[in-house]
Amino acid sequence: GPDGPMLRMTPDVSLSICLTIACVCGIAVMPASAQTAAGAITGLVKDQAGATVPGATITATETRTNLQRVVVSTGDGVYTVASLAPGDYRLEIELSGFRPVRREGIRLATGEKARIDFHLEVGGVQEQVTVVGDAPVGRAESASLGTVVEHEQVVQLPLNGRLFIMLAAIAPGVALPPNSVLPRINGGRPRTNEYLFDGISVLQPEPGQVAYYPIVDAIQEFKIESNSPPAEFGRFNGGVVNLTTRSGGNAFQGGVFGFFRNEHLNAKNFFQRANPVKPEYRRNQYGGMLGGPVVRDRTFFFADYQGQRQRIGRTVTSTVPTALQRQGIFTEAIAGRVPVIYDPATTAGSSRLPFPGNTIPGSAMDSAALALLERYPLPTSAGTANNYSRTANEIADQDQGDVRLDHKFTSGRDQAFGRLTYFKDRSVPVTALPDGSGTIPAGSVAIGPQDTRAWAFASNYQHMFSVNLLNEVRIGDTRRTVERTATQLPGSAGAALNIPGIPANTHFPNTMPTFAPNGYQQLGSPMSTASNFSTSVNEIADSLTWLKGRHTVKMGFDWRWERLNVIQPPWPTGTFTFSTVGSDLPGVTGTGNPFASFLLGQVQTFAIAFQGEEIQERARIQEYFIQDDWKV
Repeated sequence: GPDGPMLRMTPDVSLSICLTIACVCGIAVMPASAQTAAGAITGLVKDQAGATVPGATITATETRTNLQRVVVSTGDGVYTVASLAPGDYRLEIELSGFRPVRREGIRLATGEKARIDFHLEVGGVQEQVTVVGDAPVGRAESASLGTVVEHEQVVQLPLNGRLFIMLAAIAPGVALPPNSVLPRINGGRPRTNEYLFDGISVLQPEPGQVAYYPIVDAIQEFKIESNSPPAEFGRFNGGVVNLTTRSGGNAFQGGVFGFFRNEHLNAKNFFQRANPVKPEYRRNQYGGMLGGPVVRDRTFFFADYQGQRQRIGRTVTSTVPTALQRQGIFTEAIAGRVPVIYDPATTAGSSRLPFPGNTIPGSAMDSAALALLERYPLPTSAGTANNYSRTANEIADQDQGDVRLDHKFTSGRDQAFGRLTYFKDRSVPVTALPDGSGTIPAGSVAIGPQDTRAWAFASNYQHMFSVNLLNEVRIGDTRRTVERTATQLPGSAGAALNIPGIPANTHFPNTMPTFAPNGYQQLGSPMSTASNFSTSVNEIADSLTWLKGRHTVKMGFDWRWERLNVIQPPWPTGTFTFSTVGSDLPGVTGTGNPFASFLLGQVQTFAIAFQGEEIQERARIQEYFIQDDWKV
């Protein structure tokens, strides 16, 4: 199915190797960037006669932080400034005997390879040529296809719930399936995309779950890699969501925000009565961010926080026993007829005697059923079907934040950054019955009270061995836990309900069993509600970019260690179902009643599926790649 598992993890090692050679005649194929979330500026240096110029010094300066990268053109006049963070850049080129040239206003996007060619004029160093303008709009340096969504779009376009991933739908070839926040890229399954935040994967082995989504105000930009990405991208059959978070600069910048929704601002439904009571709908999202220098031109910080408090009123309609049925009196018509209730204690072959007056005496009622009966509320309306409505608030509260540090070392050859992210979510759906029992409405935030927490660490260290040899190592760790609870009892199920035989030495022993009379709302939580999930992914990746003549060779590896721990028994303390069989005349339809069978303790079926040990799945993944971009 479309949402089924995409990966069965085993203790074995998974190995993949990708080799790409790009060779284009006439049009230059420029080098790949040295970081999956970064970009590169590349081009040719020529003189007025059109001959290539070797040995020219090119300095790329990020205007917000004044961080610089210096490279030298090769013997074929090719230069590449690799592994550049998204932002605005200034290029300066110098060579003895030629006028210095400065080019400003170059905008570099995530994962982009921009081409800027220079034509040097003979002159003295005291003369300078300044050009203001971005790289050409038509970027032909790579065959890969992708769409960049910039910071201004992320923060200004309307987003319901402030989830950036909704904006993926503006990219060509991307669609958001109904009831899913994960995009479908080029027809691929939503759960088989790769998600890279600052070059570190946040995809969890659940499968296909993303550990967290960054605060939109903390996003610099993101790119949807939809077709023919570089060799360094792998492990997906749809596309890559490549995101870069914001960093601090030489100027202190920050802000606060607040968004809210309230039912009092909603228009009433045209078909409702004149003065309807609007269901509660309240969502408050608030937070702020601050970035700036720790040491000017060298060390920068950025921090952000967002909180959410959400209450949405939901109404659930169910069928519960009527006041007479609770007393064992079954004289009310059900679906147009009054069923005759038979005493199973009088069974002789295929015959039974009916209860006098269609009333079950208290002495015939099961003690456990009488104790459970107190969990059923009284009806809120007349009738024997859909006679109980409950309105309560669904809760969805969140807190998350990031802290990021960027630093350039005094050597000028080394720079690094680190980011720590925390995410917490508390979701409580509206259950059919006040004690937490019953089915959960479709579209609820969860199938039971659920606590989700995630931690993520991403780091990057770059070292220039020479002007044409750059190495980058990325280390990251992402963890996610989900704890979900079912309807609870004060002790183990067997002892609390006085029902022998229910194991008490398994996971979730205090979970209330499910009691389901056909046609009535069940007691107990839905199947597989009680559960504990924990996932983690450790990642180490390294890439080396080497510029030699007309070749740009990039090679590297990506190692990951994935862990999945699951405790999710379908019915840890059992499920009891009741039908008309326990209170009918055998072989005669229209007799008996499932709730009467419940009162009599006549169980139709019982099943239990508990989990004695935690499922622990592990995967070790090794990926290697090499790519040669060769300009012919």
